[in-house]
Amino acid sequence: MDSLKRVCGRNARFGRLGGGVLKDRGAWHKRSFVDTDTAFGPCRMVYSYPPFSIKRVFLPGTCHDGFMEDEPPGGAHPAVALEAAKLLCDYFEGKNIEPHWEWFDLANMTQAQQRVLKAVFDIPRGKVRSYGEVALMAGIPRGARFVGNTLAKNHLPVFIPCHRVVLADGRIGGFGGGTWLKSKMIEIERLFPA
Repeated sequence: MDSLKRVCGRNARFGRLGGGVLKDRGAWHKRSFVDTDTAFGPCRMVYSYPPFSIKRVFLPGTCHDGFMEDEPPGGAHPAVALEAAKLLCDYFEGKNIEPHWEWFDLANMTQAQQRVLKAVFDIPRGKVRSYGEVALMAGIPRGARFVGNTLAKNHLPVFIPCHRVVLADGRIGGFGGGTWLKSKMIEIERLFPA
């Protein structure tokens, strides 16, 4: 835990879950969210149920203020949603996580984009790959730029670990959660390998 606190900073917080339901124009939807208080700050996982499908993950430091926080109808999240949200807490505590590919809503992605995301999903914890290497893994030769554009649209960071993709020369490259967070996530995985 001391190594993790050094990476996260002295104000690290660990392990709290909360949540609600997204509300739009006064009508309840089947789309809900769970907030997690991680070592790096709050995350939000947006999901739909039934059937369970993760729609989006907001990383610590990213804006999710546009959502209204209300209690879910019936006051409880399905167990699978709490299990998935706990994986976010576990990840930022340095634990290895194993989310299920079937949980992810990739309906708005093309088949080529889904191949890229699956290739990234399969990168082992503690390892990094270049955009060009991911393109080859996805069967898209000379597709490094396509990989970068696809990862910029990855709405499921941590679960689809786009932070493990770096530039060909080893530099960190871009990340929706910021380069500081990307470098810290890579550092956590090297400190606490699978």
